[in-house]
Amino acid sequence: MTLIGIHGIGQDRIGVRQLAREWGDGLSSGARRAGIPQAGLPDPLFDIVYYAHLYRGEAETLGEETASEHEIGLEEAEFLQAVLAELDPVAAAETAPPPEVLNRFVGAFACPAWLTRTMLWVDERSNRQVSETLVRRLRQVWRYLTEPALADDIRGLLHDRLTAAPESRVLAAHSLGSVVAADLVARGAFPSGRNRLVTMGSPLAYGVVRDRMLDGRAFPTTLPCDWYNVHDPRDVVTASHGLAGLVPGVTDIRIGNWPGNAHAAANYLRRPQTARALLDPQEPA
Repeated sequence: MTLIGIHGIGQDRIGVRQLAREWGDGLSSGARRAGIPQAGLPDPLFDIVYYAHLYRGEAETLGEETASEHEIGLEEAEFLQAVLAELDPVAAAETAPPPEVLNRFVGAFACPAWLTRTMLWVDERSNRQVSETLVRRLRQVWRYLTEPALADDIRGLLHDRLTAAPESRVLAAHSLGSVVAADLVARGAFPSGRNRLVTMGSPLAYGVVRDRMLDGRAFPTTLPCDWYNVHDPRDVVTASHGLAGLVPGVTDIRIGNWPGNAHAAANYLRRPQTARALLDPQEPA
């Protein structure tokens, strides 16, 4: 068995070795909790497909930001508004700022006022400061969906790694990585063989993300892999629900990443349900 991982957004401040170590430590913890023997597993556990450097653009060093990262154009703002409307339709329909809006600040971006208003209402209604986190994470998803050359390069990295691996492949795909993996599936480019795909914290639950990615295509009626989707209802990147019924053939595994960051890859990997999905094909949930 070959364990391959593809990361999510915002990993440009961490190198591939550290990322592989953090993912490996997380999965080792999950395996211990699940009672899964780790003898014979690869060391390091994960072969990480790393693509964060492709997002740097004009930036020359890890973590450096470009001016465009602070600006949200109209089309991108409409996409983000559609995401927020799926998360909370009532908040998206509000036309006035919420109470005491002057006492709060949301968004370190230059964006249309109507998007800021929706972000404020989402936070007001949920009683959680979630909108800025969601917008930040979905912005790199937007770039993948709208910059063909960037998407081609990222898909190519994953495709090459999968095809170079032995036939028994297990792919862990977190956040934006799940969109990349699903894109390969939808394009018929996911290699055949004994494959398992485990997505974690996937934004594919948002219809606007799926529609943009598919671009008129459809998922195959027969998947080229066993696909398990691990999600936490507290994770707003997942729209707080799974993919079963939205993507044919997907099996959802609901977990709780509490306490801690509900979206963090390491927290997903620490759950025994995730470890079973990745390491124990006889008992994935």
